[in-house]
Amino acid sequence: TAYSEKMQELKIAQSLNGHEGKVWGICWCPTRPGVFASCGEDKTVRVWRRAAGSTRESPKFVQDCILEESHTRTVRSVSFSPCGKRLACASFDGTVSVWEWDADEDEWGLMASLDGHENEVKDVQWQASGQVLATCGRDKTVWIWEIDDYGDFECAAVLTGHGGDVKALQWRPGCEELVSTSYDNSLKIWNAQGDDWECAGGSKAGEDTIWACSFNAEGDTLATVHDDASLKFWQYPTSGSGQLQELSSLQNICDRPLYTIDWKSDLIGIGCGDNKVR
Repeated sequence: TAYSEKMQELKIAQSLNGHEGKVWGICWCPTRPGVFASCGEDKTVRVWRRAAGSTRESPKFVQDCILEESHTRTVRSVSFSPCGKRLACASFDGTVSVWEWDADEDEWGLMASLDGHENEVKDVQWQASGQVLATCGRDKTVWIWEIDDYGDFECAAVLTGHGGDVKALQWRPGCEELVSTSYDNSLKIWNAQGDDWECAGGSKAGEDTIWACSFNAEGDTLATVHDDASLKFWQYPTSGSGQLQELSSLQNICDRPLYTIDWKSDLIGIGCGDNKVR
């Protein structure tokens, strides 16, 4: 969607085989360059790393390990913690697994299995502190999980208010404010008031499902992608509460829904239902 003059040509560096069925999510590790995780329909999470001898001009990746037998259905989303030592995985079996990296043993171990959602968990996202985890699902709820002094996860809040399954979550950069998008065509802002969480605002966004959202680096503008193939930009309330104001929109990006979005610097990447990335 956005074009950088430095990027004259984008080409496939490598196609990685391993998953059996659809690959639903990927996430780069923020602290270990060249390491990323993928998840999919085959109920597994796979961790990949740059191969020895790989170069910037010709990057090559190999499968490092497979995290399996913790889920009985599709794994929909994966998210590395800010420290890169923990990996949360959301599954359609209604649970979220959290894995922890043991650098001495050079392996991942299952740290926790979070159970609470009534059915499919659609997304999982770490807050910038690395001590708070948010999940959402088909049961129309958002769950906030906190890590206690003993390393155990506790449910701090169950947020209700959406009228349809909650598709995606996004933490506002540098804040404890969370945005959720839903099948009910709405955005909601959630923030903590002491020990309690509340809905602090949001917006209704037309008549089509909002599949995902992403903030700019400053956290003052939010971009959303929709089932009607539109891309919309919203002014985020400076106080962290109130209504989001629509700034502009691009219609008919393609002839299929827009499913995912990531905004980095002056570039916006969109995953589209016509099997293309724009």
